[in-house]
Amino acid sequence: MPSPAPGTASAARSVQTDWVDTFLAIADHAGIRSAAHALHLSQSRVSAHLAALERVVGVRLVERGPRGARLTRAGEAFRTHARLAVDEIDSGVAAARQRAQTTARVGICTQTPTGLLAAIAWPSGVHPAFAEVPAAAAAASLHDGTFDVVVGPLCCADDTLHHRLGWTESVIRLRPASGEVADAEIVVAGELALLSAAGVVFAAPPIVVGSVALALAMAAAGRGVAVLAEGSAPPPSLAYRREDDPGARIGYGVLWAPQAPDWVTRLGGVPHVGTPALHLAGAVAAAAV
Repeated sequence: MPSPAPGTASAARSVQTDWVDTFLAIADHAGIRSAAHALHLSQSRVSAHLAALERVVGVRLVERGPRGARLTRAGEAFRTHARLAVDEIDSGVAAARQRAQTTARVGICTQTPTGLLAAIAWPSGVHPAFAEVPAAAAAASLHDGTFDVVVGPLCCADDTLHHRLGWTESVIRLRPASGEVADAEIVVAGELALLSAAGVVFAAPPIVVGSVALALAMAAAGRGVAVLAEGSAPPPSLAYRREDDPGARIGYGVLWAPQAPDWVTRLGGVPHVGTPALHLAGAVAAAAV
């Protein structure tokens, strides 16, 4: 099939984008040499691009002179449309890439260790959107499609969910290093269901408080013994005696339902990485990791 004649509409459709980029650089920098420097090309390559473009368009677009290069009247007219065409191509590329991306709806339980969330490697093209979910509601939120995956304690999930373990923590009881301690046990309200699901046995109904700090303060004052997951423990500088509960372990990881998207099975970065030092305070902290 013969090539379209120069200067025709069919020939114009064979214009290459790098020719247009070169032409716009010449127009913006008023010279072949300056355009070559801006594009990191040789002057001969810039001249070749311009010559090829002018051959296809069928008119001279640039006049060369001792003071550089300037656009002809035809070049000025072409410049406006060339700029619009380049902008449209850039917008089209961005739109195509955005359409190809998948938003992962990720539920984050407040007890989730920060290190586990940071370790997750999301598949290419998958971008997580985080929201907080109570551990007790994790299973239901996966089955009803609210979330694609939930990151949190595994012991609050039902038997129908799939999971990948991140790490396991023991449950500990923290007592002051010295002094009399009441027999009562103190737990944080947000961890009560978690501790019960992990197999913690309370001799009597525990005292429920609103925060780890309050539980520790009450234990330090002799009001009882703070019962916590290992990641909630105070720093070693505090004078506490730690007692592990050998029969209670809490596993953390990623959970998903059987109807989850295919990309879920390609999640990476969730190996057993040891014991974390800090738990998330909420979804805002999760998104910032």
